[in-house]
Amino acid sequence: MRIYTAIKTAATENRYGDLRDLLSNFKLTFQTHLAVENVRFYVYVQQHMALDADTSTFIADVRKEMNGIARAVLKFVDTYMAVPPTPSTVTGFHAELDQIGPVLVQRVQLEESRLYSLYQP
Repeated sequence: MRIYTAIKTAATENRYGDLRDLLSNFKLTFQTHLAVENVRFYVYVQQHMALDADTSTFIADVRKEMNGIARAVLKFVDTYMAVPPTPSTVTGFHAELDQIGPVLVQRVQLEESRLYSLYQP
């Protein structure tokens, strides 16, 4: 969320030259988080909750939802890394960025309140 906020601030302050590096950093950090989450968290929880059908279904649904969120976020990042916003396109950039932010916040809240409680190493 720190990098997301920095992206939003740079765009608001018309620092378009900073956006490519910020987007690249965001992408790397996001992909690293997803990889760790997939390898460490989901594998562990799915194995340990395999006999609990309701929890297993919930975990599978949440994981599938995250894959969709990831595709949308990475498409956004790749689009604007290839062609960074300009004064004439920044409004669209902000609109897309403003859609991503609440989804990520909601996802973090879900993970912290419901998912991470399942992870007990």
